[in-house]
Amino acid sequence: MTVRMPLDQIKESDLNPRKQRANAQAGKELAASIQAIGMQQPPTVRKNCDGYEITAGNRRIAAA
Repeated sequence: MTVRMPLDQIKESDLNPRKQRANAQAGKELAASIQAIGMQQPPTVRKNCDGYEITAGNRRIAAA
């Protein structure tokens, strides 16, 4: 099921394996792609005590 929610309710996971490997050029390319064709696969999140935590798609949320 796909649900729209405010981005301020979504937090980055502490378990994100790509946390330290940010690539500025790849982020710009991803942002341009999302702007041109939209987000083809929505990020997935899980509910936690503070709102929601990203389980997949952190770079897509950052690029959007």
